[in-house]
Amino acid sequence: MESPVLRRYEIEELLLLRDSPLVQKPAGLPPIEEWMG
Repeated sequence: MESPVLRRYEIEELLLLRDSPLVQKPAGLPPIEEWMG
């Protein structure tokens, strides 16, 4: 069995994904302040 290939995203890609209409936060996701400490 082959090891999975790791994908490293560039900051520009993450910013584009964040603003994409295809990306949505899951329902009930707490604010980032709660789960990042």
